[in-house]
Amino acid sequence: FYRDKRSRAPHLKTWSHGWAVLKYMLLFGTNKILIWPGVVSFILGTILVFSQINGPIHIGSFPVDIHFMVLGLMLSIIGIYMSSSGILVNLYSKLRYYYGNIHLPKAIETIFTFDKGFFIGGLLGLIGVITETVILTQWINMGYRNISALRPVIIGFYFIFLGIAIVVFSFIFTLLKESPNASLAIQSKKPHNI
Repeated sequence: FYRDKRSRAPHLKTWSHGWAVLKYMLLFGTNKILIWPGVVSFILGTILVFSQINGPIHIGSFPVDIHFMVLGLMLSIIGIYMSSSGILVNLYSKLRYYYGNIHLPKAIETIFTFDKGFFIGGLLGLIGVITETVILTQWINMGYRNISALRPVIIGFYFIFLGIAIVVFSFIFTLLKESPNASLAIQSKKPHNI
């Protein structure tokens, strides 16, 4: 590192200008900031949740118990919301001509519809509700005593949260995609000047 040879004081403010640069990096890097970290978080969380359906496991001599299942639930929820938010931001940016190089996956842009998303999300949510209902019924039939059903409860929550996330994503995605300017914007490659 060489010493600054300018005699005058720098005109940039360390924190405010540094934050401005970082903010634009975050705003214009949704794929690397939201989508891919979200996908990784969701996959890792799903593995942690479903690897313990039958009880604790061991990775070598390291025990992986219920606490990691809860961690997996949290990671999967964070992941699905991060990745879905990133896709929505990309779609909105494309419609508003913010970026000139936005390319949504073909399956999401053309095949994915509100009907399909609502059906898939509703089905997953229904699986979660049925799971929780069965556990609640067992608890009532046992006279409200403590039952060892924490793992099935977490599985049920997983499906409920995932179903709700997919339904909400489908609604907002379809709302954006079917906006009046969407068809023109999707075909245009002209970036918007900010």
